[in-house]
Amino acid sequence: MKKSYIIFGVVVLVLVVSSYFLHFSGNFPGVSVSRSGVSGNNLLTGFAGLNYDELVAGDPSGCFVYGIDCPIDAVELFRVNYDFFSVGGGHVAEVDNTNFELRMCCRNILGSDNGGDRDFTLFYTGYTIYGEPEDITQEYGSHIYPNNLADKTNHYVALETRIGNYVEYVAGECPAEWNCIAKASPLGTEGYDFYNSHIWNCGITFDDVDMVSICYKPEQQTNCNGWQGTCDYPGYYYDPNYGPEGSWLYCSFGIDDLQDPEYPSSGYETGVCCVPGLEYKNIFGDCEDTSECGFDDENDPCYLPDNNDPNPAPDNFMKQEYFDQAGCVKWDLQQSCCWNIERYGDFGNYYCDLSSLTWTENLNIIG
Repeated sequence: MKKSYIIFGVVVLVLVVSSYFLHFSGNFPGVSVSRSGVSGNNLLTGFAGLNYDELVAGDPSGCFVYGIDCPIDAVELFRVNYDFFSVGGGHVAEVDNTNFELRMCCRNILGSDNGGDRDFTLFYTGYTIYGEPEDITQEYGSHIYPNNLADKTNHYVALETRIGNYVEYVAGECPAEWNCIAKASPLGTEGYDFYNSHIWNCGITFDDVDMVSICYKPEQQTNCNGWQGTCDYPGYYYDPNYGPEGSWLYCSFGIDDLQDPEYPSSGYETGVCCVPGLEYKNIFGDCEDTSECGFDDENDPCYLPDNNDPNPAPDNFMKQEYFDQAGCVKWDLQQSCCWNIERYGDFGNYYCDLSSLTWTENLNIIG
């Protein structure tokens, strides 16, 4: 009898262990994260072992889904549930909505509690059919709506989390060196990129559908000590004491806008804290206006009409007419006037190296 109890106990133990490994084998749909040297990934995280309550999916250096509170150096944007990884996508919820288990955490986002003109919400969410309360606080969460939705009937509410980074909504994948937060469905209703949309992890793709990627430019916070103070490395800083309502500052490295040598190498170039759009120009560290070039002033030494649209290149850009235009190209410096590029902590028309241009079939410098 004693022997039969021992055999029975061994059988039960084998069944329990087998059941566990069967349950946690394979990958969760849409999760592509892996850890070097680890195999036999579990169902929840894509990771082996019992750490399913921490990192679930994503890029730990950018945006990632976490099962517990975000790390101290990451900003929690919103919550999602496991539908986020499914073919049908999911809803979003506020950071304190415990009905949604998973947190969307992102690094290199400028503080969510900072002010300034660059702060804005990622998207809007919905209300219940009765107008109160917001869907995003409910057990079922909310669809997402376009960030530029200007509704005055209280049918929508802005997601509370606000960030100061530059954000792009892109049909397809995020631009190089930008981080993807999530993807939305491009229904195109009312001319928006997405409308009444579900949300997916960035790894999802569908045939014949260009999902809208919600992307942000990762930016670190620099160590500015106030307006026209010194700073050691590139980045932005919100100074609540500059101006009547505070202002964003950035670490300027002069006319080339590049730190050389870079921090923390020996003898690294020190920057000066300026308002975006300005640069420091002398040994006293004064922040002064930058000088833009072309495309918007007929009196500019480099001017070509751009059909009243500052975003596309002018019609003659990269053609003989452009390169013959006085002031458009500095041949001795191998520089050309480029439109809407990032310089001095903001975007504008500035000179860039010829080597950085994208040469196309339309390029006709010779004839």
